[in-house]
Amino acid sequence: MTLYVGPAVGARGQIGFAEEGAWGCQQQTPDKFVEMNGEGIVSEIGTLVSGALRSDRAVHKMISGVEAAGGDVECEIAPKGFETWFKHALGDVTTTRVDTAFIIECTNRSETKCELTITHTAGVATNLAIDMDIGADVSLDLTNASYDAIAEVMAAINAHANLACYSPYQAIQGVWQTTIHASDYLAGTDNSNCLEECDNIDILSTPSRMWVVGTEWGVYSHQIQCGASLPPGASIEAGRDVAAFLYSGSKINTMELSAQPSEFFMGTFGFMAKGATTASTPTAISTNTGNAKNAFKIRYTGENPTATLAIDSSNYTITIGIDGTSEDILHNLNEPYVDPLTGIVYNLQRLGGLVDYLNDLSYMDCQIADYANPNALSTTINHYPAADITSADYVWFNFEHTGTKSLPVLWGDYIGSDVGDSVRFYIQVVVGGATGTATLQFKKTTSGSYGNTATTSATEPTEVRTDANVDSGFTVFFPDNTELVAGDTWYFETIKPVTSATYATIDPFSGFEGALSLDSVSAAIMGWTCTVNNNLFGEKYHLGERTRAKEPEQKRNVEGTVNAEFDDLDFYRKFINKIAMDLSMVFTSADYISTTALGNSASQYSMTVRQPNIKFGGTTPTASDEGIITVDLPYTAMWDDINNIPELRITVVSNVPYV
Repeated sequence: MTLYVGPAVGARGQIGFAEEGAWGCQQQTPDKFVEMNGEGIVSEIGTLVSGALRSDRAVHKMISGVEAAGGDVECEIAPKGFETWFKHALGDVTTTRVDTAFIIECTNRSETKCELTITHTAGVATNLAIDMDIGADVSLDLTNASYDAIAEVMAAINAHANLACYSPYQAIQGVWQTTIHASDYLAGTDNSNCLEECDNIDILSTPSRMWVVGTEWGVYSHQIQCGASLPPGASIEAGRDVAAFLYSGSKINTMELSAQPSEFFMGTFGFMAKGATTASTPTAISTNTGNAKNAFKIRYTGENPTATLAIDSSNYTITIGIDGTSEDILHNLNEPYVDPLTGIVYNLQRLGGLVDYLNDLSYMDCQIADYANPNALSTTINHYPAADITSADYVWFNFEHTGTKSLPVLWGDYIGSDVGDSVRFYIQVVVGGATGTATLQFKKTTSGSYGNTATTSATEPTEVRTDANVDSGFTVFFPDNTELVAGDTWYFETIKPVTSATYATIDPFSGFEGALSLDSVSAAIMGWTCTVNNNLFGEKYHLGERTRAKEPEQKRNVEGTVNAEFDDLDFYRKFINKIAMDLSMVFTSADYISTTALGNSASQYSMTVRQPNIKFGGTTPTASDEGIITVDLPYTAMWDDINNIPELRITVVSNVPYV
C-alpha cells in the first residue's frame, strides 16, 4: 500500500487529540481536532558517544540514548473545541447546564410509578407526559396555547397532588421556588416547544426523586480552573501529510493566551510527551470473538452489607442497588444527568462522564481502564445483570466485544526501509489464554511466513520478531482483562495514515471581541497575555526504559502582562503599592448557540478568563519616541484565599456537553 505522495507540505498538517485513561496508555485514534497555525512537537533522541581511547584517536562506537518528546502548538482560540485542552492545562473542570427549564419531583413517597416522557415531532417538543400508578397521569399538549410557555407547563405540573415543579436557579440555591423569577436561567414566557426530548425517565429511581428538564439547545457552562493535579495525559496525532506521528503520554506543560485588538485570540500550548511512533493502529482481520475491552473497574466503600451494579445494554440503563433498599438509582445512559442540588452535569453517554458520576458517589470507588478512551460511548458497555460490588476487590466492567474489541497496543518504529511503501505486519494468536499464557507469532507481508513463537506478558510488551528472529522495531501489548483466542489475527502498517478530521465551523475569537476589566471596572487595554507553567518534571527516567517514566507536575506559576497607555497614574499607583486586583477577560462570540429546528438559543458562545488576585510588577513608563507612551505591566496571579478561587479560572459557554 503506497502512502507516500511527497513532497510533504505543511498546508496538509493537522493536530488530533485523545485523552488517555492513564498516563502513557496511548489512544491510537484521536477524537478531537483543532485548527492550528503551526506545531513543533518533536522527538529528540539522545546519543551516547563512546569515550573509549584508541591509538588512532578516533571515535568508533555510538548508540541511541533516551527519548525526550514535546513541543509547542500555536492555535487561534475558537469558542468551542479547546475545552479539553484547557482542562489538561489547568486540571479541574465542573460542567453545569445553563438552559435548565425546570425540575420535576415526585412528592408522594408511596407512588410506585412516575415516568416522564417528552415527545418531539419535526424537531420540536409536542407533548409532555408523566405516567403514574397512584396519582392521575399527566399529558400536556405543548402545541396548545394553554401550555406554550414554560411557566404554564410548570403551573400545570404543580397543580398535580403528587408532583412539584421547581424553578432551576432557586432549586440549586436550596430555596425550591415553584414559580419563574427574573433571576432564573430562562424566562417564564419561553416557548415550551424548546424542551429537550426525554424517553421514559423513571423519576422514582433518580436521586432525591427529582429530574432536571433542559431545553433542546443544550447550553453548557464549563468552569475550568487550576487544580492540585492534571489529567493523566493525552495522545496527540501530528498529521504531517505523508504520515501521522502519534505522541503518547502528552501533558500540557505551558499555556500562553494572548489578546491584541487587531489579531485573533491566540493560544500556544507547550506539550511534554513520553514518546512517538509512526505505525498504524492494528486492524482485526478475523472474528476476534473473545476479546472484550475493559471499560472501568469499581468497588463498594459504603456501610451497607451489599451493593449491585446492573447495566442493561438493550435499554441503555444503569442501575445501582444498595442492599436491596429503596435507595436504588437508575439512569438512562442516553441522557446526561443533571444533579438538581448542585446543577453539575454528568454526561453518562460518555465513559468518562459515567466514571466521574460513579466515583463521585460517596459509597463507590470507580476508575477508568488504562487503555479506555473517556470519550467512548458508555452505551456500548456489555450487559451485566446486577453484578455484586464488594469492598474486597474491584469488579471489572467491559465494553460489548462485538462493538468495541480489545486491540493490541502497538508501539515503535520500523527497523528497515519501506521506501514510501507501507510494509504490513501480521500478529496471530497461536495458543489462546490470558496474557502471560497466550503465545503469538508474527510475519511480514502476505507472502511471508510466521516466525518464532513469543509468549505474551501481562505487564510487558512483546517484541514483534519475524522470520529467523528478525527485530521489526515494534512491540505489541494486550492490556485488557480478557482471554486471547487461538487463530485471532491482526495486521498493522509501518506508516500511520492521517486520521480523518472534523473541525468546529465557528470563527475564532478576535481581540476586539474581548473586554478586560479590573475589579469589575472596564479598563482600556491595548494588549493582554497570560501564561501558565505547570513545571512538569521531564527528567524522570528509569533503568531499562528509553522513554520518560512519568511527568509529575510541580508548583505552578501563573503570570501575565497588561499593555496600557500611560494616560493617568492609576496603574502606576497599583504597581508601586502592590494593590491586589481581580482581572477578568471576557470574549463574546457573534455566534449564538443553535442546535435545533427552533433556530438560535438565547445564549452566545463565550469565554471568560478570570484571575481573581493579581499584583502588578515591572517598571515605570518611559518616553522612548514621539509616539503614544505605553507601558507593559507584568503581574503575578495568586490564589484568592478570601473567596477560595484559584489563580486562573476559564469559563466556556458552548453546546459541548462533555469536556
